[in-house]
Amino acid sequence: MDTPLHPIYKDTTWYIIWARRRAGGGALRLDERSRGTGIRPWRLQLPEELREPTLDELDERIASAFQDAYPDVPPEDLKHMARNFTQVVNGIIDIGRKVGGEGEHSHMDVANSFVYWCVANTRLDDLCSGEWDPALEDSRVARISPREKSMLMAEFVARAADWLLGMEALREFPELYGTFIRGAVALGTEGWERNRGKLE
Repeated sequence: MDTPLHPIYKDTTWYIIWARRRAGGGALRLDERSRGTGIRPWRLQLPEELREPTLDELDERIASAFQDAYPDVPPEDLKHMARNFTQVVNGIIDIGRKVGGEGEHSHMDVANSFVYWCVANTRLDDLCSGEWDPALEDSRVARISPREKSMLMAEFVARAADWLLGMEALREFPELYGTFIRGAVALGTEGWERNRGKLE
């Protein structure tokens, strides 16, 4: 059974783990990065010969959006941020093409995908690791500290800021946008609730 694709976002760099059996498929070039985590992350890049003009246009549009939205970020840092972000977007699009399928995606597909990429593999996962302490079921006991809450909110806001820019840019390329949503669903939200009425 293949290990599912899963995103990792650590140290301000986006990574995607590609399943070992799929890694030799040749559709993507995978550069191994050692992060000292016990996991073998892969930085996902599209080979230049497989890229298409529309993806280049999307990359330029995202880079421009980052420049407009983050005037206080140093130019070199901003260039690095935009490049890492577009690599992830391109990777998700490629997964969407592999998954295939047609038809309209729902509003909840978009919402689920957005939330997934904003919170997955953040400090929230770190806080949820380890054994559960039943004492935490007591409503009088705080589950996280004010400092941890502040750090989580800052991380979520940073993610949301980037993805709002990315999804706004993607909407200018309808075909890529639909493919992106299919890829995002396949990567992490396939089993999520799609009926808004069932969510609290």
